Amino acid sequence: MENKGINRAGREYILIYSETIDWDLCIGCGNCVRVCGQDVYVMVNTSQGQKADNPNKDRCLGDGHCYQACPTRAIKFKRALE
Repeated sequence: MENKGINRAGREYILIYSETIDWDLCIGCGNCVRVCGQDVYVMVNTSQGQKADNPNKDRCLGDGHCYQACPTRAIKFKRALE
């Protein structure tokens, strides 16, 4: 059975935790950095330009805000299991 959260509107959602970022898909928009309240993400300089990285993925609350904000679905997640 999967762990679930409840948002302020009382709706359930499945907890998903930030695992990796696919730099081939990341366009460096920084949306994930802006929407994450836990400082999971930072922007880093790479040979492909600025990209998001998640050095603090252990801080992730699993709420999925970054999933909704990423236009290319570059963030890969793992689901929480009981």
